[in-house]
Amino acid sequence: MTGLPDLNYQTPSAPRGNALGTAGFIVSIIGLFACGVLGPVGLTLSAFGMRKEPRGLAVAGLVIGIVSTLELIAVVVLVVFATAAASRAAAAFAPTIKTLAEMQTANTHIESYYSTHTSMLPSDADGNAVIVERDGWGHPFQYHQIRPTDFELRSAGPDGIFANGDDITQTFNTGDFPPRFLPPPAPPPAPAPEIE
Repeated sequence: MTGLPDLNYQTPSAPRGNALGTAGFIVSIIGLFACGVLGPVGLTLSAFGMRKEPRGLAVAGLVIGIVSTLELIAVVVLVVFATAAASRAAAAFAPTIKTLAEMQTANTHIESYYSTHTSMLPSDADGNAVIVERDGWGHPFQYHQIRPTDFELRSAGPDGIFANGDDITQTFNTGDFPPRFLPPPAPPPAPAPEIE
């Protein structure tokens, strides 16, 4: 009798996987939709996953990780440039904002003059003497009475020269001044005695 056939069965092995490649792929995909935040992590995991077979997901994770990392770099550069531009804009507008605020303060000086001088605005020379404030560039304001109830305050702007395109002007009206506290009216005069 011949021997029994060799029944040396081999147990089928489970398909081999690449855990690092799979993890790199998943993290790279998440990084792509999260503004690239996880891109470098997915790129690193996928690069280590390239050392092991199968490499399909590791290659895909590597490519997506590179794109995601470039996205992160672009976002960081954009934020840096936007912050720099915003700070420059704020610095450029700061003197203008200060000028408008100082005009309001100068207006109170004119208002005080108006209330102490029988409701008359000062002449141009007196108005300029009353105003002590400076604009945002350190230049004095120019006062000009337009009508008996209106006046203008003018800043020479950054160049310090009046009457050109960079001047900042604001017109005020005495009707906008708060009401003064007036003394109560005098009692009417007593009737004159009758002479018969």
